[in-house]
Amino acid sequence: MSDFLSVCQIAEGTNGTIVGGCGNTQAAAVCTNSKTVKDGDCFFAIKGDKFDGHDFVAQALESGAACAVVEKGFTCLGCEKAVIEVDNTTAALGRLAAYYRNTLTAKVIGITGSVGKTSTRDIIAQVISTKYKCHSAKKSFNNHIGLPLTILETPRDCEVLVLELGTNHPGEIAYLTKIARPDIAVITKVAPSHLEYFGTIENIAAEKATIAHGLTKNGKLIVNADSRELLNYLNANNIRYQAYDIAGKAETFGEYGNICPEGRPIRIPLAGKGNLENAMAAYLVCREAGLSAQEFEKAVSGLQPADMRLNVTDTGCFRIINDCYNANPQSMANAIDALAKLKKPGARSVLICGDMKELGSGSKMYHIQLGAQAADARIDVIAAVGQFAQTVTAAAKRGRGSIETFEFPDTDSLCNELCGIVKAGDTILIKGSRSVGLEKAVKKLDECK
Repeated sequence: MSDFLSVCQIAEGTNGTIVGGCGNTQAAAVCTNSKTVKDGDCFFAIKGDKFDGHDFVAQALESGAACAVVEKGFTCLGCEKAVIEVDNTTAALGRLAAYYRNTLTAKVIGITGSVGKTSTRDIIAQVISTKYKCHSAKKSFNNHIGLPLTILETPRDCEVLVLELGTNHPGEIAYLTKIARPDIAVITKVAPSHLEYFGTIENIAAEKATIAHGLTKNGKLIVNADSRELLNYLNANNIRYQAYDIAGKAETFGEYGNICPEGRPIRIPLAGKGNLENAMAAYLVCREAGLSAQEFEKAVSGLQPADMRLNVTDTGCFRIINDCYNANPQSMANAIDALAKLKKPGARSVLICGDMKELGSGSKMYHIQLGAQAADARIDVIAAVGQFAQTVTAAAKRGRGSIETFEFPDTDSLCNELCGIVKAGDTILIKGSRSVGLEKAVKKLDECK
């Protein structure tokens, strides 16, 4: 992207003022990390809770950055390259992304939801890439830094841009959708998540629904019909939408399942009922983007799951279901259902679960619910980690007295005992909130024989 934007255009897009250097200088890309600066980059001096990018402006320019965006009051001693002053560098990054998005001809797809948004984004991107030049977010780049960077990395010849919009505080989706301006918006599902900050599921529904506020003229909103609070909000506020569901239009068998959107079964090679819902949303988006049902069916045959999201691996000793990227009550229920279906005949099912974070006053209730769900699914072994470990195991024992349970205060303690808990042939699900760090347990299983 050597013709990305000039310094003058960056100043215009950020509402900034050029205080040094040449305005005609071309920037090649945007960078916020001085350690990864490449020749021609525009370095944004972002302030975080534990760092300040202004401390690295000189280093970035010396490393080849063409220019830097800084906040007013910062003095770049000895800087000879272009410097652009703004009121707030994070806000300026968002403004520049909105400015750049308006220069693109790509169709923009925006995805949000309490569960399934990353997997849906990945399905859409993988399928659409078989027909169009597609750019998509990396990992979970879905916040006020990640989303603008994804847009600013988009090649000029991109035909479809797939974005993910995340939130854990009110107002964030409204901010992000005005930057993204999606042509097609998807709300995968509304479920208990970040209740510590939203209070109620109704408030979460209202937050997710604001993605519609950024839709382009004649833009389309696609939503999961299995979200009563969301549909109530959309209907009450006269927001037009197309709803989808998998009732009567999907079936699971063995490890995977089919969706039948037009009466034609399409095999989805991803684990779990949740991924059938994700695939249904992706089908509607891809059809809207110009793919035929036949093209969609051919493309999904090669789908790969998102990292640490229901990744199924047979090691020879265990069947491991790695779903440890994050967790909330809905995604945990989906994963337990997948564990029950993926368990090999005669094998033990083992649930290694971590606390579900940010659930506010309902935390204990939701962890009791988790234990009950594990018992209902006839899970054989639970190893629970965190503050609510005993809450989970106690609820599981009430539901199924024969279940074997273990409790640990943290993941390191679990790992110290893990090889004594699992047995050869086990089918093991590992899932918990990101901060629990259960990926350590996945690695530890490599040592268990």
